[in-house]
Amino acid sequence: MVRHGDDESVLSVMRVNGPALLAAYEALLAPHQPDERGRCTTCRRHWRNRLRRPRFPCRVVLAAHQAHQGIAAIPSQPAERSG
Repeated sequence: MVRHGDDESVLSVMRVNGPALLAAYEALLAPHQPDERGRCTTCRRHWRNRLRRPRFPCRVVLAAHQAHQGIAAIPSQPAERSG
């Protein structure tokens, strides 16, 4: 729908589903915040080593950011084929 739908259809779907998607996105990212050492407060590299946490932004934040960039890059209308 987002890739091939007309602007009116996409807007209609986002009015209904947008708030829930945004709430889910925020709930997913909320626990992933940097601590005073610049490490993610939620993620751990190794479950046995609780003191060693990955640097922020962690993989979850990076994946969410990349997904957002991918969605933002989708054109509203399909590109015309040349040739």
